[in-house]
Amino acid sequence: MGFITSRLAQRLLGLFILLMAIVIALPIPLGNMLPAIAIVVISLGMSEGDGLLVIVGVVAASIILAVMVSAIGFVANSLRSSFQQLRQQLNF
Repeated sequence: MGFITSRLAQRLLGLFILLMAIVIALPIPLGNMLPAIAIVVISLGMSEGDGLLVIVGVVAASIILAVMVSAIGFVANSLRSSFQQLRQQLNF
């Protein structure tokens, strides 16, 4: 899988790893272990030139990213509805 060694693919993977690093920096309890493992898998695949390992890492990271985004959305929606209920109770 020689497409992993191209400059464009490495740049795109770098942007994806940057996005995962931002997820790691979020203050989510126990939420940084799985993105870190996905970054390690992608990095190992890139350093060894193993396209299959890179694909496995990208798929795992995509699933992890989707779960994190849905969890953040769920928490944000819950907070918004809680604040709306509080506002109605206080007659604002």
